[in-house]
Amino acid sequence: MSVIQSVSAIELVKLIKNQKVKLVDIRERDEYATGNIVDSVNIPSSEFDVDKFESLQEEHIVIYCLSGKRCINVMEKLKNVPNKTFYKLEGGINAWKALGAEISGVKVKFRLMQQIFMMIGVIILLGLGMGFYYNKMFFYLTGFMGFGLVFSAVTGFCGMAKMFSFMPWNNGLSKEAKCLAGKLSSIERQVMFTAGFLVLMGFLLSLYFNVNFIYLSGFMGLGLFFAGITGFCGMATLLMFMPWNKK
Repeated sequence: MSVIQSVSAIELVKLIKNQKVKLVDIRERDEYATGNIVDSVNIPSSEFDVDKFESLQEEHIVIYCLSGKRCINVMEKLKNVPNKTFYKLEGGINAWKALGAEISGVKVKFRLMQQIFMMIGVIILLGLGMGFYYNKMFFYLTGFMGFGLVFSAVTGFCGMAKMFSFMPWNNGLSKEAKCLAGKLSSIERQVMFTAGFLVLMGFLLSLYFNVNFIYLSGFMGLGLFFAGITGFCGMATLLMFMPWNKK
């Protein structure tokens, strides 16, 4: 059995000085690329594999995410790993930044998927607004974005994310991050499928029953834009508690 403990940001600074530790960032790859704790490695929680943790040579392993919430599920899965001590960083990298500790990597305000959610949200809302004020044919723009979300969810690849990785403001991304750009995690696929399905449903119901159903599409567009701006997706949080995501 492994030893499971929590550690504050201040305690982690002392731990790094006094012990040989391995820092593991379990955020998604595009999150990791926006800034991480120095000398940490990235093992996304969506690609969890206990063998990756068992192969780490260090006896003391510190796991962190954005705020600490994702670590809870990962730590539960690591209880049976022998001869290792796992620490969960309380407050995640947010607490580390608040302490003013050193961060490496690209420091951008919005991670790649946030940029995508913002852009999709804007296009959906643009189609909605132009449909009401100019021509209802613009509603098809909203429907197209809904179809694109569902398509990305089904295939696991987002072409817009791949394209955005080459934009000037993302030039600091590593070659590995650019190579992996567009590959969606399980939760991202579920969010895109759910949002895309509701956008399409609102669009189709507005065409065949009542035009006011298009507001459902607009609501989802607003939700995606909000998730992009804030970095918080309520739908993703809800989906994390679904039975199929607790394995």
